[in-house]
Order: sequence, then structure tokens, then C-alpha cells
Amino acid sequence: MSISIEQWNAKRETLAKFGQLVTTSGIDYLTNTVPEFRKFVSVCLTRHFIGEYGEICKEDEELNLETVRKENGCNIQSVWTYTAPHGQTKFWIITSGYGNNKRTKDPNACYTTILKPSEY
Repeated sequence: MSISIEQWNAKRETLAKFGQLVTTSGIDYLTNTVPEFRKFVSVCLTRHFIGEYGEICKEDEELNLETVRKENGCNIQSVWTYTAPHGQTKFWIITSGYGNNKRTKDPNACYTTILKPSEY
């Protein structure tokens, strides 16, 4: 599948709104030692970027949608659970300062973190 330059630029602009990607030590360890977990996180991150937020409540989903619509510098959050034979791992994806890097022209004004709830 190929995309046009215009489509590519639109995707780059959209992804730039989510800022730099950061992972905590717990997530970093699991993504480096469990290939299936790494694949699952990648899928969840893509879903987060396109507006699917996993296991969040309706109120949080509404806050996410308002933040995306207004690009007001608030947070976007999603919640996911990876299930494996040895148990489950819940993790969050939180974009802090959504839209700030566009307003301030500072690429560090927004970032997306993947973390386990115990690492918050």
C-alpha cells in the first residue's frame, strides 16, 4: 500500500501532536523480554493515536475527545490489559499536554508515556 505525500504529511502532523514517546522501566523491561507484549503495546499505542482508548470509563473518554478537539494542552489517557498464560499486566498510555507543542512550537511541551499503574 502506498500513500501520497499529502497523506504522509497529515499523518506526521497528527503523530507530532502526541510528542515524544517515553516508557517507564517496568514497561521497558517487558517490551524487551516478552515479544508478544511488545507487539500488544505497539497495537495499543496505535489505537491510542487514532482515538481508541481501551478500558476507560465514559467520562474519561469524553474528556479525551474534548482534549483532541480543542488541543488545549490537557491529557489523553487510555488503559489496556495484556493477558498471558502467567497472568495479566495492566498498563496506561498517557499523553500529557496534547496540543501544547503545536501552540508553543516547543517539541518538548507534549509527551506520551507508557507505564504500569504502580509506576505512576
